[in-house]
Amino acid sequence: LEEAIGSSIEPIANATSITQYLLSDYVRKDGVVVVLGGDAGDELFAGYTRHRLAMGAYLYQKLPQLMQQCGKVIHPRLGKLSTPFFTPIHMALMVKDEKKINPFLKAPLQSSSDIATYFDTLYAAIPDVQSKHPLDVFMEIDRNTWLADECFIRSNGASMAHGLELRVPFADLDVRALANEISIYKKVLPHQGKRVIRNAYKKYLPPYLYR
Repeated sequence: LEEAIGSSIEPIANATSITQYLLSDYVRKDGVVVVLGGDAGDELFAGYTRHRLAMGAYLYQKLPQLMQQCGKVIHPRLGKLSTPFFTPIHMALMVKDEKKINPFLKAPLQSSSDIATYFDTLYAAIPDVQSKHPLDVFMEIDRNTWLADECFIRSNGASMAHGLELRVPFADLDVRALANEISIYKKVLPHQGKRVIRNAYKKYLPPYLYR
C-alpha cells in the first residue's frame, strides 16, 4: 500500500492505484516493456455508471412534470433524477457525500461551495454550452477533470514505478475527434454504457462478456 501510494506524484484516493501498481510490477517482471492502457475510453465513449445515470436523468426530465411528480411519490430516489444538469448533477454523481466522509476525518469537510464554484467555472468556459447535449458537456468536464487529474496520474505513476512504458490509444487526438462526432445516444443509454466500443469489438471478444 505504501509503495503504491508513493509511486504517484500526488495522492490518489482510488483503490485501483494498488491493483495497477501490482499489475505493472507483474507485467514488467514478465519481460514486457511497453503496454496499452484503456484510459480515456470511458470518458470518450460513456463507460461509467455516472454516464448511464446522467442519461437516465436527462430522459426523465423530458417527461411531463406530472409524471415526474408521480415518480417521486412512487420512490424517493426517482426524485434525484430531477437534479438540474451542469454543476448540480455533476456534484451529485461525482462528489462524495460529506456526511459519509466526515466520520473518518479529524476536522469536518465543508467544501461543497468551493467545488460548486469550481465546476461552475469549468462549465462556463465551454463554448456554446447551451447548444450542446448536456451529457456531451458532462463528459467533456469529465475529461478535463477526472481523466487528467486522476486517471492519467494514477496510471502513469503505477507504470513508471516499474519502468513500464504505458501507451493510451484512446487518448489519441484523432480518436477524440471521432468520438466527438458520434451521437451521445450511440454511446450510452440508461441500461448500457460504451455502446460503440461494445459493438465494435463484439466479434473479437468472448460471448460471456456480453451476457
